[in-house]
Amino acid sequence: MGPELAPFAWAILFAPLAAAGVAGLLVRRRRGLAAAVAVSGMAVGLLCTLYLLARSLGAGEGEPTGFVHNVDWIRAGAFTARFGVVADRLSLLMALVVTGVGTPIFVYSIGYMHGDEGYGRFFACLSLFAFSMLGIVLSTNLLQTFVFWELVGLSSYLLIGFWFGKDSAVEAGKKAFMVNRVGDFGFLTGIILLCWSAASLPSFAGRNPLDFADLAAFYRAGGYEELAKASPHLLGLPVPALAALLVFCGAVGKSAQFPLHVWLPDAMEGPTPVSALMHAATMVAAGVYMICRVFFLFEPFPEALHAVAWIGGLTAFMAATIALVQTDIKKVLAYSTLSQLGYMVMAVGLAGATAGMFHLTTHAFFKALLFLCSGSVIHACHSQEITEMGGLRKAMPSTFWTWIIGTAALVAVPGTAGFFSKDEILAAAAHGEHASLPLLVVGLVTAGLTAFYMLRCTALTFFGEYRGHGHPHESPAVMTLPLWFLAVPALLVGWLGFPLLFHGHPWFQGEFGITGVKVHEGPHEFHLPLALVGTAFAAAGGILGWMVFGARRIDAAAWKERLLPLHTLLSRKYFLDEFYLWLVRTVQQGIAECSDFFEQNVLIRGVVDGLSAAVKASGRALRELQTGSIHTYVRFALAGSVLVVAWVILSAARGGNG
Repeated sequence: MGPELAPFAWAILFAPLAAAGVAGLLVRRRRGLAAAVAVSGMAVGLLCTLYLLARSLGAGEGEPTGFVHNVDWIRAGAFTARFGVVADRLSLLMALVVTGVGTPIFVYSIGYMHGDEGYGRFFACLSLFAFSMLGIVLSTNLLQTFVFWELVGLSSYLLIGFWFGKDSAVEAGKKAFMVNRVGDFGFLTGIILLCWSAASLPSFAGRNPLDFADLAAFYRAGGYEELAKASPHLLGLPVPALAALLVFCGAVGKSAQFPLHVWLPDAMEGPTPVSALMHAATMVAAGVYMICRVFFLFEPFPEALHAVAWIGGLTAFMAATIALVQTDIKKVLAYSTLSQLGYMVMAVGLAGATAGMFHLTTHAFFKALLFLCSGSVIHACHSQEITEMGGLRKAMPSTFWTWIIGTAALVAVPGTAGFFSKDEILAAAAHGEHASLPLLVVGLVTAGLTAFYMLRCTALTFFGEYRGHGHPHESPAVMTLPLWFLAVPALLVGWLGFPLLFHGHPWFQGEFGITGVKVHEGPHEFHLPLALVGTAFAAAGGILGWMVFGARRIDAAAWKERLLPLHTLLSRKYFLDEFYLWLVRTVQQGIAECSDFFEQNVLIRGVVDGLSAAVKASGRALRELQTGSIHTYVRFALAGSVLVVAWVILSAARGGNG
């Protein structure tokens, strides 16, 4: 597998961009054709991805499993920035997630957005979103990654605020955009710091400080030790460790990790297909993928990995607790996404990069499925509140059964995709290179909470009596067929990582990609005792959730009253939104007042007014010389001549003495 296959990789990247351009031109005239073009662009990307992945997995022993194809992009003296595509197993797996999950979401959107005034514009923006994400996935260097990183932010802003007639949608779009800028600032600072420190080393000569492959080769050769010794410590950390943490800041923003997670639940203001794509295969997955791509930056520094793991664990637990009290079906799934992303980041921080990517892959299918099921329910009930639903399993059988499959995978029912990938994460916490008992406990408790809130949501939505208005009905085939398409991998894709069946599939052995991400340091094993413990926690949470909201053997209202302070804390999301608003207003007000004082008293009164007063004073002084009298001018000329002659005589005298 070599560069001769590069046209297929370029097609993966640019097919959605071409579709976005054509769909944009067809926004007003032929909206149906715009949708067809958008779906075709994603389908082309999916087919090319499948072909390249098959070639990579089918490579014989000693044959390359990937390639890099670059073209020169920017040249400035000795500096060259390249634009290229990398097709290794890591990038192709992620491209499969984007295109494989994205294609049915695009098809589903045809029915969901039918009749919307912005139908054509929606597909143009959605294709741009997919192109931006694929740009991150296939990038060969940090600069190219950052460009597409920002394009993902722009695309998400357009889609979250798609219904710009709603104030809440506009505010949600701005919130997502601004919060992500915080993480992106850290990401850019980390890139600059890393490139500056690496490029200053003589041993790095001949390498590109932006290129993933060059940086990875340098680190694998022990270059990080030289880098740490040659660079000064900043904030008590070696420069390479600080650069790694700053790069991680970008992932904290994009993958909505604590404390920059607050934008993601509000992103539900966009159309449901946007939520499905964003939460499953694109924006929030970008951070986890990026950490895996530059995992070599973190590997030499256990302190950095510990910070990553604990941020992920805290996010997983905190988001799961907030999901317990949500009544908006999309908000339940949004906080579920936050929690699962925390699992992935925790896995990477425990040096389980493969476990994190494995869970990202399985999660993409069942979370996209759940979001599309929620869209089907909203389409039928015209409400997002689960308190206004109930009994929908009879009216919407296809939606119900596919929801059950997605829920089973999310809860990690044995045999489903989520069961195997979650087992990998728990194994990393229990037996990995950086095993942590506290994080293992966090993972197990979060598994129980996940089962509880999903059984609660299922019971209130599909069981009992219907509490809404009108007569709900099943969605059209264009919306239900994608559900079944996603239900199959939600059940089966996890078996690809089951060693007893595949005897250690090459996909999960050796190096994952060109940057040296190790899939497994030792033999791949299925940890049966740990899997049983995890299943027991999930079963306990699920049974309790069903007893409260399904069988109603436990009075939920009474417990809510008993735990009212806790319920308030969770329903207000730990008051983090209020804290950030107070902080921003306080800091902004203080900065604004200081800036106003400096402007008024220093710049305007001191500099501007002072200069104008000096000009006026000098003008008055010079005006006194312009008397209009010839006698006055002669006196000044004579005095000036005397001064000049005196200066010449004194200068000559000094020269003679010398």
